[in-house]
Amino acid sequence: MKRNGLYYERRKNYYKNQGRKREEIVTLSFLAQCMMSILLGRPDQARARPSTLLSDEAQYKKIFGQDGNLEAYYRAASLGKQVCLRFPQIKRDLEGSQISDIRFYVIMGVASILSKKDNLTFGDIEKLDLDKLSDEIIQEVADMVLDVYLALGGTSKTAKSYAMATKVKEKISLQLP
Repeated sequence: MKRNGLYYERRKNYYKNQGRKREEIVTLSFLAQCMMSILLGRPDQARARPSTLLSDEAQYKKIFGQDGNLEAYYRAASLGKQVCLRFPQIKRDLEGSQISDIRFYVIMGVASILSKKDNLTFGDIEKLDLDKLSDEIIQEVADMVLDVYLALGGTSKTAKSYAMATKVKEKISLQLP
């Protein structure tokens, strides 16, 4: 990832201590959250249990069991970082807690829109054209996610629910060809 401007942090604060910007650093837990959202379609779990994603061996194997598909991991991390950077600027009216609640849903939705698929594989993630990522796509997906989030109660508990994940996926599916 380093060659592409992202630094995969295997040791806590390694790149931070070298003066790298936070937006350039990808932690194992952030990468797992992005893959959980994009590959497994479970942004609810990515939001609810970020630290326990890696302790569940079955989940770990689903996310990191591929033999060296580094490009897929890079694209997932890059998409996640770009959405996390741009999303708060696009949706300035949201509170920080709301952004935290729905960002992995937005990442999942943007990946689906870019790939024109609702169930992505490692191969699909590897082929994501990140040059097509625009503020308009992020805005469109964020609006869809926000509608569902608010309709279901608009709380942290809502964002951690399987019901929200299901409804968001249904809404995004309607936007696909």
